Formats: sequence, C-alpha cells, structure tokens
Amino acid sequence: VAYFANLAGSAVGASNNVGLWAGSGAPTLIARAGDAAPGTPALTVYTFFENPALNDSGKLAFTAYVSGPTVDGLNNSGIWATTSGALALFIRAGDAAPGAEANSNFVFFFQPCINNANQIAFEALLTGPSITPTNTTGIWSSGSGSLALVARTESHAPGTPVGVTFADLGGP
Repeated sequence: VAYFANLAGSAVGASNNVGLWAGSGAPTLIARAGDAAPGTPALTVYTFFENPALNDSGKLAFTAYVSGPTVDGLNNSGIWATTSGALALFIRAGDAAPGAEANSNFVFFFQPCINNANQIAFEALLTGPSITPTNTTGIWSSGSGSLALVARTESHAPGTPVGVTFADLGGP
C-alpha cells in the first residue's frame, strides 16, 4: 500500500505537516515535507505529495512538490521513484521533454504508473515557445529503456485515418 497523509500534533508545523508512506504490513515513512528532495539542489525540500503508485514488488513512484532558493513555478514539481532501490528523482518540471519541439519543458505531472519491470509512464503538461493550448499535454514512458513520448494532443491518433488527432489524453 502507498498513501500520503496530513499530520497533526505538537511536533508538526506548517513545513512538515504531510508525509508519504508505503510498504506491506506496516507501511514505513518514505518522505516527509521538509525533507531534502533527492536529485535537487541544496536546500530544496519536499512540500507536498500526490499520486503514489506501486508495482507488485513494492517499487514506488509518486509526484511531489518542492520549495527552495532555486525553485519557481516552472520547476516546483517532479516524479520520484524507488526503482533502483533508493529514493531518487525520476523527472522534474523544467526538464526538457523528449520528443517535443526544441525548448519544450515539463511544467506539471499527473499520476505516474509503474509496471513490474520498474518502467514509469506519466502524463504531463508542457511549456515552451511552440506550445499552444491544443498541444500542451502528452504521455511519456520509460518502457523503451529511455524516456520517450508515447502520445500527445494534436498528434495523429494511431489506427485512425489521416487528419485524426488526439484532442485530449486521459493518462497512462
């Protein structure tokens, strides 16, 4: 099981009032608001967690928000995972979006999925000079061995006639 929860009590403040737990039997604390966020610059800490996903072997992927001196509205979220054992950053807002136009970056992540081969898929929003309201959403997967675009709004919908495109995507 994996879940995030808000906390209360005398040892809880506004900067450490949410955590993420996972495991079988008695879940263990994976991360808590105020903890250093792996893979980010010094003084970058978690502020909130969402969308935990587990595979059958207990590997975890989740979205989280961060704050810190180098964090702004374009790089304040990411996906962290335990696919290699230790908790590590998988992808972060502000990173380049593979398969998208030059200078297109991730800006927001929806719920990640993780399969039993520890491959992660997710839906994300993009920002950049070529991004419009009709092509801002895509689905990416690490299933090929590296992160790759699977589908994107305004792109051809496979198996359909020429000119038929995805208008909206519903997540992996």
